[in-house]
Amino acid sequence: AGSAGCSGQCQPGWYGPSSGATSAQECLACQPGSYMPLAAASACYVCAGGSFSTATGLAAACGDVCAPGMYSDVGMSTCLSCPAGTFSGGGASACQSCAAGTFSSISRTSCGQTCPVGQGLSTGPDASDQPACAVCGAGTFSAVPGTNCSACPSGTFASPSRDSCLATCNPGFEPSAAGAAATGGQGAGLCVGCGFCKECPATWYSAGGLACMPCPAGRASAAGASACSDCTPAAKQAGQCALCDPGQILVADASGRFRCSPCAAGSFMSAPGICSTCPSGSYNNATGQTSCISCRSSCPSWTQRVTDQCQATSDLNCEEWKQDMSLIAKMWMLVGTPFVAAYFVYIWAMYAPDFLVGRRKAALPRPFIQVSPTPSPSGQGVYFDEALGEWIKVAPDAQSGKEHSM
Repeated sequence: AGSAGCSGQCQPGWYGPSSGATSAQECLACQPGSYMPLAAASACYVCAGGSFSTATGLAAACGDVCAPGMYSDVGMSTCLSCPAGTFSGGGASACQSCAAGTFSSISRTSCGQTCPVGQGLSTGPDASDQPACAVCGAGTFSAVPGTNCSACPSGTFASPSRDSCLATCNPGFEPSAAGAAATGGQGAGLCVGCGFCKECPATWYSAGGLACMPCPAGRASAAGASACSDCTPAAKQAGQCALCDPGQILVADASGRFRCSPCAAGSFMSAPGICSTCPSGSYNNATGQTSCISCRSSCPSWTQRVTDQCQATSDLNCEEWKQDMSLIAKMWMLVGTPFVAAYFVYIWAMYAPDFLVGRRKAALPRPFIQVSPTPSPSGQGVYFDEALGEWIKVAPDAQSGKEHSM
């Protein structure tokens, strides 16, 4: 029901939003967070910031004031807590932010702790999380207590929790561009535009903070190490031992520490950390090898003979027949030489006479011999050549009737 006086006006704390009203039933009470001290009002006033009202139909100004650590905006019916990182006194219409390097939890009247150098204020992902001091990250620093972390200038670096930026990183770190992964050998010395120090990975180290370097073969280091150490069983298990050179594997010594040891003769490194015996048909006569050599199938010369077959550590062994060859040479001198001499004498005796006679016949003149003009019944004549000691057949000349030698 509405409230109206005898004059037909809405009373204080009430208002009439519509024109042409015909009864007091059309007056409405002011809602919480508002008030109206006058009659015949068409609207209510809202509570001022820092105050509130929970009553309905309030005619006086909002008298409830927000407590310290709380605040209220205009027209609010209740007060709200100041969020973490802010504070307020009594009757506040808004909360104030904590100064740099200080923090507060929710509903705080002031900001408390001052962060030390190398740390700055940090809040969690939830607005209600209580802020706290956190170490400055890599590439940032805080030189004055109570100040937030600031980025390092170009060309300088800072590992976490630093109060200043340096031209070199802390031991176990190396300079690296923002967001770049740490890799050995990068960023040595000054690096314009870099502002981060990255941790050296396992099996690497950085003694002076300039660049991460690999540990020598068989040595070990954890991430962020400033020096390399012995490869212990625990370090080997954790993958912190540097790999050995090709042809070598990690072998535990009497003290239990691992050292690089070459693969023995007759074997080779078939996989990282594994030595295997040379397969059949191959050998290795040296240590620390990564492959085996194929055995030869026979001796290179007919004057050699096999003394040892191919083994894992040696090739097919051949040896000159020194003693046997000496014996064969003596037998040849005793038997072979006379035989060859007799053979040449035989050949000379068989063919030399005919050869000499033939050359003599060819050298003698063949004189023309006059024979009887009357041919023999066979049309041929014969005569005896005394110089040659042979009978020679002759034929008659058709024109002269003379015969000539054939």
